[in-house]
Amino acid sequence: MNKTNNDLFDLPQKECIIMHIDMNSYFATCEQQANPAWQGKPLGVCSYLHPKGTIIAASREAKKLGIGTGTKVGEAQQICPGIVLVSDEPAKYRAITERIQVIFNSYTPDVENYSIDESFLRFDVERSPLSLPQKLLRNPRGTRKTGMTDSRNVGAQDLEPDVVGAVYYIGQEIKRRIKQEVGEWITCSIGIGQSKFMAKIGSDFQKPDGLVVVDKNNVDGLLEQLELMDVWGISYGLKRQFNALGIFTPLQIKYAKPSFLMKKMGKMGYFLWSRMNGLEIDKLQTEPMKASVKSVGHSYTLLKKTANKDELALLIMKLSEKVGRRLRRKGKRGKVCWIGWKYIYGGGFARQQQLDESIDDGYDIFRHTYKHLAGKVLHDKISKIYISVSGLEEAKHLQLSFLEDKLKKSRLLQSMDKINDKYGEMTVTRGMHKNWTEEIRDRVAFGHRP
Repeated sequence: MNKTNNDLFDLPQKECIIMHIDMNSYFATCEQQANPAWQGKPLGVCSYLHPKGTIIAASREAKKLGIGTGTKVGEAQQICPGIVLVSDEPAKYRAITERIQVIFNSYTPDVENYSIDESFLRFDVERSPLSLPQKLLRNPRGTRKTGMTDSRNVGAQDLEPDVVGAVYYIGQEIKRRIKQEVGEWITCSIGIGQSKFMAKIGSDFQKPDGLVVVDKNNVDGLLEQLELMDVWGISYGLKRQFNALGIFTPLQIKYAKPSFLMKKMGKMGYFLWSRMNGLEIDKLQTEPMKASVKSVGHSYTLLKKTANKDELALLIMKLSEKVGRRLRRKGKRGKVCWIGWKYIYGGGFARQQQLDESIDDGYDIFRHTYKHLAGKVLHDKISKIYISVSGLEEAKHLQLSFLEDKLKKSRLLQSMDKINDKYGEMTVTRGMHKNWTEEIRDRVAFGHRP
């Protein structure tokens, strides 16, 4: 394997360092922090406390027993009869996340909240030097070990080692402050590198409670120890494509010829080669950039699978109301409605419709989505339904109509929103909701935040 031509860590890069912070067993440790009696015990946070329900977050103690995300409740109880099982509380996790983000924002203005439990922080010395401790920039505190290599040797040659030491120190400070200001049971793993990808490699490599700098001296050793599917962005399908080319490790991607990968795999091959070689291709998505949300949606997995259209109509109505609420919170209206569902034994259906005017009312969303189910012959019981609205625009002005008092409807929706904001979701609803027995609970995603 030729390792002489691809060391792009020596190429000039901008004077910035990326830090990736990944909260460990986040929902589970939030629950253990809130209830000290659960600390040190196997615990699973569940979407539903039903034998067929799924654990969406497992504590460190549960993971050691082989109980992880995706384990069925009944299976977890067989593995560990004494496991603590609790229903998820999204409001609790969001509140704790907000406190953690206050800490992040005290060190740099460039923060991308990638998901509720992951964030990227950018330290740009030229643009925001005050985000780094000045005493460290003037007087570096010497060598700090990451467990892999000297932490002051960062990937890009033109980065001052003093700055790397300062960012490493900030990582230690963030860990300390989370324990002191948020909760001593809540920990995080931190990776530091010259790109988002390298920083994430570092945070993934040492869990829980790790702090790893990825640089030109240790990157090959790290990549060599990883499987292809351990890498951010490589799916099972991409793994098969790489294997067919004789590539079985991330390190082999790094030292492959980019022209060969481009020819065999197209842009994705070059994209992954660039990542492995430390090129910054994943731009930091700070809040102003993320404001350009493209769609708002909601999905629901039915505990009781059904093909009864009356029951499904009630479910779609409730999902539509939730989507409408989220649109109004964001000050958006949409012109494309989309509905999709999955059947219990595989297969499904999806359809979207372009509207003449934008909407943000749950009832309007329901009308435009449910009609696709109403006119469809269902081949099986439905297990999951998806609703979304895209083609978004700012909800600044209402186009008045002689056929409908839109101003009155808008004021009614505002009044309902105020009541539901104060007293809880669905305190005031349309009358047709009353016959729906299953609770459509709030959910927090682990991927990109909505």
